[in-house]
Amino acid sequence: MRQKTIYFLSFLTFILCSNDMKKSNSGTHKVVCNRAHLRAFPNFNSKSLGIIEAGEPIIYIKESKYKEKIKINNQEPIANWIYCSYNNKQGWIYGGCLEVTDNQSFNRQKDSNLYLSNRIIAYQEVPDDFENSPNADKSKCFFSSEGDCGGGDLIFLNEKEVIIAFYCCCSSSSYRKGTYNVVQDEVICRFGNTEIFADDPNGEGKFKVEKKFIDPIVFDFTIQYCNTGEIYLQNKMDKEEGSTYGVFSSETVKKVIDKIKEEKAWEYLR
Repeated sequence: MRQKTIYFLSFLTFILCSNDMKKSNSGTHKVVCNRAHLRAFPNFNSKSLGIIEAGEPIIYIKESKYKEKIKINNQEPIANWIYCSYNNKQGWIYGGCLEVTDNQSFNRQKDSNLYLSNRIIAYQEVPDDFENSPNADKSKCFFSSEGDCGGGDLIFLNEKEVIIAFYCCCSSSSYRKGTYNVVQDEVICRFGNTEIFADDPNGEGKFKVEKKFIDPIVFDFTIQYCNTGEIYLQNKMDKEEGSTYGVFSSETVKKVIDKIKEEKAWEYLR
């Protein structure tokens, strides 16, 4: 009797373990990238919740309101991020790593959030006549700037704080720290009355940091879309002079902060 009980318990354990290891065999999409990450938020800097192997099915829940171009295996697809369910976990997978397997079983739903935290938007000044500008291509969400100064980044540190960075040539940078919020289709950034300048005139890594007091400023951006579905931000204050153009940068916030620290300017921005 005891031996039969042991056999029964062993069999039950096998069944339970088999159920734990069993993978889902149905879904709306399947993964086509090797070892795709399920992430907490829709960007590659976000925490990984797990890895999904190629061929595995996922269940679509919703998608990001914008598309993003990301380099994968020497290709640069432009796709939405997909919020999905996989093996009792929910998270985001880049749509460029997915293939639709069942069009009939899901309805497309857009997520209203931009998820700017821990992201960078590179921006530049472009003419009002954006579509006809020789250096701009709205069909590709691309603009090539001219000149040595003026290009910069909006560095969204978290859900509240943002740094605006300006770069001039190779040795001079300036930074302003402020707060931001997203209201419907607008991103409003407010910066105080200080600007931090870091200058390395001889290119020797010996930065001189200076704090200057200037007038506070508010940037009110409207969220626009290129023909590709990627977003850019248009500065409502600059309609007569030009608009501010931006797309998500592939550079990480950590890398930019490390650069600011090397310039000895970070302690003034904390």
